[in-house]
Amino acid sequence: PKEAFAILSTSKGSENETTSPDRAFWKVLCDAASLPLERTCFGNNNAARTTPSSDEDRERNEEAAANECEALEAIFEAGEFSIEKGSESTSIAIALPFGDESKLSLEIRYANGMYPDLLPVV
Repeated sequence: PKEAFAILSTSKGSENETTSPDRAFWKVLCDAASLPLERTCFGNNNAARTTPSSDEDRERNEEAAANECEALEAIFEAGEFSIEKGSESTSIAIALPFGDESKLSLEIRYANGMYPDLLPVV
């Protein structure tokens, strides 16, 4: 109830601003973890924070993210792991066995060229 109210009240925003429920939920999670929203890839709509400070930063971030994806591919089997690369962001989905017939799903999204400088949305 408390969390649902926080999400609904956050999603209204101001007159000129609307926030999707998933971003509102992310804000509630960041607040609960005392994590500055601006430190995450999708923390705000400020263009300055969604663009790497230099081409070198972008290249370094893309190389680090590619190395991590390669490591994840080596760890997980094909049915447990998938990567969807879009023009602006990348989504990684991991489905782990949980009990006899269930799976626990984890989705990680980050802005291309910004991770690991900015934290992903999980």
